[in-house]
Amino acid sequence: MGADECGVCHENVQGHELMPAYHSQCESCHGGGSLHAESEETADIRFPANNDCMGCHAIGFASHQQWDDGDHDAAGVLCSDCHNSHNRQPKDLRVIKTKRRFREADDASRLCVQCHSEIEARFQMPSHHPVG
Repeated sequence: MGADECGVCHENVQGHELMPAYHSQCESCHGGGSLHAESEETADIRFPANNDCMGCHAIGFASHQQWDDGDHDAAGVLCSDCHNSHNRQPKDLRVIKTKRRFREADDASRLCVQCHSEIEARFQMPSHHPVG
């Protein structure tokens, strides 16, 4: 069907802008769009899984080499749980607004402690390893 056809109805999808050039083909991540075009049902759009991302990102990226055997994959963490593929910045991390004490940290650290609260707790210790 092609991304141009998707763009006829979807100038933005749930607040997302059109994809950046390096992710410009909607169907490469979301699968064929013809069924959705006919039904207009959200359920007829495939949500990308890690294998969709790894098809392009596995080769040449040292940080992905252990993904298939790693703890995050085993726990069912999706690439999109941390990365916003619809953003125009490569490797863009999702922004987490936290009310926790670690709110002074950078975006990556705040994102990590959303699941790894035991690490956040260790960073708050007054003498062992305080991190502001």
